[in-house]
Amino acid sequence: MSFCPRCGSKIDRETRFCPNCGLDLSQLSTDESTTVTPPVTPTMNPAQPQVPRDQAMPNTDYQSNLGLVGAFKEYFSKYAQFRGRMSRANYWWSILAYELCYLVLMAIYLLFDAQLGRLLLTIFSAVFCLPSLTAVSRRLHDVNRSFANYWWLLLPVVGWIYLLVLLCRRGDTQANRFE
Repeated sequence: MSFCPRCGSKIDRETRFCPNCGLDLSQLSTDESTTVTPPVTPTMNPAQPQVPRDQAMPNTDYQSNLGLVGAFKEYFSKYAQFRGRMSRANYWWSILAYELCYLVLMAIYLLFDAQLGRLLLTIFSAVFCLPSLTAVSRRLHDVNRSFANYWWLLLPVVGWIYLLVLLCRRGDTQANRFE
């Protein structure tokens, strides 16, 4: 018999997420094994064991805020990583940094040589294409949606609005299926 270390629900050994509280059981070490039956006190019902909340979950901050520079570093450090999550704050900080870089290049394009500006904008677009897609993917994973929701962009107005709403939603504070 196995129990979830956060809520004490009965679970199968092969289960990755607790069906009651959503705890990611695959990240628990063997020391925190869920196979240990919690102690039963006289006030507890043995059919529903409880575990103290301070022993519940490893410290994972799913909704971190790294600021402008930290979020932009994360944006590029996970350049081609479609897996994982990206908090709402970090996503929008990285979008702000992207837009600031774009504005600088547009100023070069408009104020100086058009050929140089066009070349710089082409290089910029090529460099930022993949990290932009991976950031959207990780942001959608944070709200427990798959990257397939990105294809809503094919609908002219409604799709853009729907995707923007998904990107602005608050992320899950606990583990979800897109860990």
